[in-house]
Amino acid sequence: MYYKHLYTEQDQTIDSKLRIEHASYHLSAKPIEHYNLLFRKDTVQMPCSARILNTDFRTIKHGRPRAVDQLHPGKQAHQAFAVEILKEIS
Repeated sequence: MYYKHLYTEQDQTIDSKLRIEHASYHLSAKPIEHYNLLFRKDTVQMPCSARILNTDFRTIKHGRPRAVDQLHPGKQAHQAFAVEILKEIS
């Protein structure tokens, strides 16, 4: 019902940016080092003060075996994702 009657791409973008900014502000105030990742890079198109990594799981998962459920990326994809994140934050 949500996707049928309420969801819009623009609202999703604004909501995602709001949540990312809020979490980033909260963690920075602690101060806790943190990084943000987006499943879709176009989620936050407008300027954002949060630190968003460039690592893209969608490209990393291609060509690697899927998990047992055949829906999700498998262990190799997650390992490659972790390596790419580590490279970017190091």
